[in-house]
Amino acid sequence: MTELQKNSKLNLIMTLTYFSSKEEQVRYKKAVPFVHIPIEIMEQWLSGFLPEQEWFREIFTKEEFVTLSMFNEECLKAQKFMKKEDYPDVPDVFEIEEWNYLMAKAQETIDKLDNGV
Repeated sequence: MTELQKNSKLNLIMTLTYFSSKEEQVRYKKAVPFVHIPIEIMEQWLSGFLPEQEWFREIFTKEEFVTLSMFNEECLKAQKFMKKEDYPDVPDVFEIEEWNYLMAKAQETIDKLDNGV
């Protein structure tokens, strides 16, 4: 695995970790209070998941890639409800059903990955 592939996999796993954890989202908000955390995490995912790149697809097994693609579909759907100007930030976002669903899907995705690099 190349350095680019290692870094890409680590970044994707880190993004999934932020997605799946209230504690990590709260910690992130404390570190950068001026950033809207749900939108930031979503942007990190969408910019880090690169299914059109062969080098990216090679990082994962076929099963892992399918799992990641399924989570990506959930993220693309989620963009619709996140486009509201008044979409809440951490901690209020934890009251939003769609965000909690996405967090659970992120955890399911992590559970199906081989996190070794």
